[in-house]
Amino acid sequence: MKKSAFTLLELIFVIVVIGILSAVFIPRFGQNKLSQAANQLISNIRYTQHLALIDDTYDENNATWYKNRWSINLCQAKYKIMSDTRTALDPLTKEPMDGNFTKQYNLLTKYGVNIQSPASNGLCNITFDHLGRPYSFASTPVYPTPSPTDGLIHAPYDINITNGADSLIIRVEAETGYVHLK
Repeated sequence: MKKSAFTLLELIFVIVVIGILSAVFIPRFGQNKLSQAANQLISNIRYTQHLALIDDTYDENNATWYKNRWSINLCQAKYKIMSDTRTALDPLTKEPMDGNFTKQYNLLTKYGVNIQSPASNGLCNITFDHLGRPYSFASTPVYPTPSPTDGLIHAPYDINITNGADSLIIRVEAETGYVHLK
């Protein structure tokens, strides 16, 4: 009488293969388009802050120095990372980080997600200074020579992204610029 069974080596091999497949596929089941868009937007807000940290633009002799600060324009799903004279380039692809020209930065086209204007103050540009602090300017500060702290955000800045019924809120903390999901 001959018995047929799996050897210990065959069982270990099957367990290892199942473990590898689960490590690859299970993390993807938990993510949806809305959370992917939120993660991308958080990453790009942090990148804007990084650009500002390494590029101090304050010049007391230039009345429009504040325009050269790095900003992210969140007025629509096609967001843009820019200063007055420059558009940021993606560090990997070297393409402009502008949703009007690059599909990667158009959340509506890429993920089916839209950005609602922040309710906190109705402004949709977040600007960072050389210390990483968030600012928001309606257009031009009212002073002849604006000080480095004009427009500093003193309350959390919420960005609501939505894909119909679901929504997430991305918060930029006041004075520190820490960005996270609320």
